[in-house]
Amino acid sequence: MKKIIIITILCAIFFQTNIYSQTIRFDKYFLDKTMRLDFYHTGLKDQENISLDVVYEEPASLVHERQLWAGSKVNLVDTLNFGKYMVKVFNLSTNQLIYSRGFSSLFGEWQTTDEAANGIYRTFHESVLFPYPKNKVQVVIAARDKKNVFRNVFSTVIDPESRFVNRERHVADLKINRVRDNGDPAKKVDIVILGDGYTPDDMKQFRNEVQHFVDLLFDEQPFKDRAKDFNVWAIEVPSL
Repeated sequence: MKKIIIITILCAIFFQTNIYSQTIRFDKYFLDKTMRLDFYHTGLKDQENISLDVVYEEPASLVHERQLWAGSKVNLVDTLNFGKYMVKVFNLSTNQLIYSRGFSSLFGEWQTTDEAANGIYRTFHESVLFPYPKNKVQVVIAARDKKNVFRNVFSTVIDPESRFVNRERHVADLKINRVRDNGDPAKKVDIVILGDGYTPDDMKQFRNEVQHFVDLLFDEQPFKDRAKDFNVWAIEVPSL
């Protein structure tokens, strides 16, 4: 069965305004590139542990052909308070919060299943992204408790100059289609569309169905009036 998977990534939250966020100057604490922290998330319904896997310096964007941070460079501290988890980045020397973002995860969804309630442990491999720090930082992941209050469940110190930061470059052999390109991803919401179940011979059908979906999406409000605030990309991932 063919289906389309839509991912909204690294969006510049342009409708979020916050005085405190604007006091954090991006160029003071970060470089214009991305750090990725991969971790293992293990536990049960009411128990969870996070352990570090690898820290990466993300390679150049296949589209923009350079390294970049595609999220907001203005709203660096999250004030929306959404998601079951929150990643927080602190300047190590001053303990100042310089970046945060709420998120949800597959592990958090799995915790609601009967399997988790029946005492079966599972481990999920997950990632968080944040701007590449200029200096040492402390990265904290917090989870909501039963009272809906964030409690820290993981913390690590990262030196961006460390030899343990993985800087390998891998080139993915993927075709990326620009469906709508309205400019700098740091100032736009980027939507990525993937296909599932499309064979190599179905790629023309995939492109046509992506275009049909995008036309329908931006013919409806509020997307219609804010169409220029979005970039849309389609990645051809054939099913073999």
